[in-house]
Amino acid sequence: MNLTKFLKSGIIAVLILIVGLVLVCTVNFNRGYDFTGGTVITVNTTTYKTSEAYNKINKVLQNNQLSAYSIGEGENDNGVCIVVKYQLNDNLEKNEDVLNGLFTSFGYDKSNELETTYIKMVTETSPAYSSLVFSNAFLASLITLVAVAIYMFFRHNWTTGFAVILAGILDIGLMLSLTAITRLSISFGIAFSIITTLIFSIIMSFMQLNRMNRKAKDEEFLKAPNKQIADTCVKEGLFQNIVICVSFAIALLVLAILVGGSVWSSIASIWFGIISVFFTITFIVPTLWIISFEKKVRQQKKQQAVVVEEE
Repeated sequence: MNLTKFLKSGIIAVLILIVGLVLVCTVNFNRGYDFTGGTVITVNTTTYKTSEAYNKINKVLQNNQLSAYSIGEGENDNGVCIVVKYQLNDNLEKNEDVLNGLFTSFGYDKSNELETTYIKMVTETSPAYSSLVFSNAFLASLITLVAVAIYMFFRHNWTTGFAVILAGILDIGLMLSLTAITRLSISFGIAFSIITTLIFSIIMSFMQLNRMNRKAKDEEFLKAPNKQIADTCVKEGLFQNIVICVSFAIALLVLAILVGGSVWSSIASIWFGIISVFFTITFIVPTLWIISFEKKVRQQKKQQAVVVEEE
């Protein structure tokens, strides 16, 4: 760890944050169905297998230059059904084309009163809770950071608390910036991504800082400069950090495969958070520790000098 690496990593982080901020302020995030509204279709069918019904629905949407935001099984008054969601487009008249295409594809008669209940369409143009997603997520993040700051102040030291909090804020910023840059579709699950990234950041940053604090107390490193201690800890903990990050990413991949649907976008955002956390604990957190912990060492040296003079 040296000043050049820190400056380079800092420049990279700042550039990502700036690009992400510019995109959010100009074109906003690539908002998914939960934020933009859209159309929900329920299809009841006992004639076709689920996979075959999915293919029929997707084909009708493709014929109208649309794609399903989510598709899965549900239940309504007619029993088990397939629930399809897709985002609104500029030409709302396409909804009627989609509805007609589904009736034709599944062989239902629109003049039959009973069969008209087998395919239903509802359009939602103003999602009720989209504005609360980010505010609630950031409020929860703020409460978490305040709790961490209080705990660190009483249980450890201000150096550790400052570094953990700053790293958490940076990781959330990088995660959201990468999400905006890649134009990843976001849903209500983005709140889960923010909280998960913050918790993972706090845990990993604390582990790295705790490793350096312990090393600084080792007899072998009592007289060693902070930079040497940080470099040693980064190298010793590198493999462990990689294993933890990769294992967490794989666990999320398994979760995404099992759950499916729109959860993929939230999982992808957390992957960006994992990358951000690994970046900060490797480059940013150790340097913050070097700068802040150095003052504490100097104060101890001055106190020792005074004691010698009195003797």
